[in-house]
Amino acid sequence: MSILEYMTIRFSFSERPGTIPPDLRPVWRIAVLLLILNSSRGKHASLKRLHVLNWAIRTPESRKQFATRMDPQAPQHGATIRFEPGLGRALVLAEAEGLIQITRGATAQLTNRGRQIADEIEACDACLSEERQFMHEVGIHILEKDIDPLLTMESKP
Repeated sequence: MSILEYMTIRFSFSERPGTIPPDLRPVWRIAVLLLILNSSRGKHASLKRLHVLNWAIRTPESRKQFATRMDPQAPQHGATIRFEPGLGRALVLAEAEGLIQITRGATAQLTNRGRQIADEIEACDACLSEERQFMHEVGIHILEKDIDPLLTMESKP
């Protein structure tokens, strides 16, 4: 006899939408984009820099790999920086919301509204704590001149 024959309460199953991991949600991506720009000199950054920091900030593992890539004494293998389409969508949405401006020189810059929201994220202790800590540690220290070598660096044994 199966267990279903012992049950006296009727039940049914309903298909529900699957959850989306936080790093794929547009709101998370836009908030991270604002944090990156807010931690950048002049509140602007090249699209290359945004892609590198967007990759680095996503997970504890990518943050560790980024730290290794930035250390000239460490072996430079095992970390592939990925340009994600999700960042492109976040840039378009953020620009449509008036949070950033994208210039002809392939840079993104915070608008006044974007700065205000970025400051609110920074002030909220419960919001993006790991991401904020990472950007405080590396944000302003990673210069545009540091980005191209990261993207062209060949693996060293």
